Amino acid sequence: MRKLKKIIHSIVLFVVFSLSVSTTSGNLLAQQKIKGDVSVTFGSNWTSENLPTTVGIIKTIAWRPFSKWISVGASIAIIQFEVPIIANLTLNIPLKWIEPFATAGWGVVFQNLSSVKNYGGGVKIKFTKKVALIVEYRKMTISRTSRLHSKYLLDLDYVGAGITYYF
Repeated sequence: MRKLKKIIHSIVLFVVFSLSVSTTSGNLLAQQKIKGDVSVTFGSNWTSENLPTTVGIIKTIAWRPFSKWISVGASIAIIQFEVPIIANLTLNIPLKWIEPFATAGWGVVFQNLSSVKNYGGGVKIKFTKKVALIVEYRKMTISRTSRLHSKYLLDLDYVGAGITYYF
């Protein structure tokens, strides 16, 4: 629990620092019109239980309908032998070459009709106006129902890196 609080505090500090940098130098904000982005990350996930660490994949498509600061999107993941589909709301800080973000969402695992919640954040480092490297952390909680109708939770931590394409 203390590790989670440290991670959340680090993300909040990074976001506040990024906002202060963008307000002190006005030309750091990106001038291009971004409608959305597509990201793919590969990483590892682990649990606090005795399950082994496995490789995970998250594919995200996001759309920025009103502002370049807020995006709505969907993610599909392969995490710990589960395949959740998640709707996310993301807060972006679109600077010229770096874009920190925080995300949260809710979804479903269709294999066993379980619900899943996630939150996290990360950073996108732009190489060009259209391509960026992404590093992200997500905390997922899957509420599973077994065949005997008993419920239990699976808490997963995911850290991954990949690529983002802006459109």
